[in-house]
Amino acid sequence: MLLIFASLVVAWTMVACCGALSEERVREQTAFARRAGVQQGIPVSADPPTMPPSQTATWTMSPSPSATRTLTPAPSATATPGEKPPSHTPAPSPTGTPLLTAGPTKRLFAELMETYIAVPLTVTLNIPPDAQDLSLSCESSAAKMAAQYFKPTPPEGFTDWEWYFIKTIPRHCNPHRGYRGKIDGTMSLSCRDPEGYGTYAEPIAKALNKVGIPARVEYGVDYRRIAKEVRRGHPVIVWVSNRHDEPVREVDPETLTEYVLLLGEHVWLVVGVSADNTSFLVNDPSGGLQYWVKRFPRWEVFRGMSVIVGG
Repeated sequence: MLLIFASLVVAWTMVACCGALSEERVREQTAFARRAGVQQGIPVSADPPTMPPSQTATWTMSPSPSATRTLTPAPSATATPGEKPPSHTPAPSPTGTPLLTAGPTKRLFAELMETYIAVPLTVTLNIPPDAQDLSLSCESSAAKMAAQYFKPTPPEGFTDWEWYFIKTIPRHCNPHRGYRGKIDGTMSLSCRDPEGYGTYAEPIAKALNKVGIPARVEYGVDYRRIAKEVRRGHPVIVWVSNRHDEPVREVDPETLTEYVLLLGEHVWLVVGVSADNTSFLVNDPSGGLQYWVKRFPRWEVFRGMSVIVGG
């Protein structure tokens, strides 16, 4: 009898232990299943199934329907009476301000523009050289080149601009009033034939203005002024000489004005200027040449006498 009772106690103890172990294992498996279900989207009940202590828990996983995302609109804000609703401050809109209105970029651009403006380019007017037709008609030849630049066709009754000036300019011993001496003679300070000399600025400018080509006589002109006029598109006639003789002064008996004579009196037509304003492109009627020069020889003897054409 005692033996049977002891066997029952042992059996009951084993069952209790197995049941405790089974319940502990169930809790572990439940926790694991919860973790796996959360990660895989499988719903898991909060409590494990209740099983008899003597049975071994057997889990059967059935696939659950795929999760469906439901968007729940957020409730609209409801203003509480007596409470001031929050004000809405719009984001600032672009002003459309140009990039170069301020700051370092504008200063850099301004400096570059100043540099560009401060460095002028070489300018040459499209005026080809022309050789004078007569021995002392250099002034008429220079005037012809300048006139053709503005009016290619000579006045009515003339086939060539040079001969318009030769025929239009009067003869006079005072070169400020006309051609002194014989225009196809030899260079001399005498006013008698067969000797000749030339003419000065006033008769040339008058003949140009007569046909509608603006021309101004100026004295005391310097190189900077010549460069400025050429850059404006105005060719300039200047009086020069390649000789070093002393000038001779005479007085016009009619006007009692003094004028100067210089052997080798000649003219150039200035048609270009270098970038640094130190060299000038001239058309030389003597031979119809064109070349660059640094200065106008003996120009000062004629007091910087010039005819600015087109200005």
